[in-house]
Amino acid sequence: MSENTAKVLKAEATEAVTVVQFRGLELEIPKSMEDWPLEVMEAFEREQFAVLLADLLGPNQWKAVKGLRLKVKDLGNLLEEVLSQAGLTSGNSES
Repeated sequence: MSENTAKVLKAEATEAVTVVQFRGLELEIPKSMEDWPLEVMEAFEREQFAVLLADLLGPNQWKAVKGLRLKVKDLGNLLEEVLSQAGLTSGNSES
């Protein structure tokens, strides 16, 4: 088992988080949408996706993401990955 895999499994088992791998970053988010900050849902309803990601990731992880100097399409890819980890896809919601 690789060191990264071990870290992911440990985080998921002990901290109720899931790890999203993106461009070399390991971004931790709460496993369940029920544990996401309320601001994340508000940003989602307003379609403010950069705000959604910033609120979900927290200041340190968001700073790391911004350090990647992403384009809008790249941010969309990150959002898709986060929503996929939460069990959401375009037009679907968690049941």
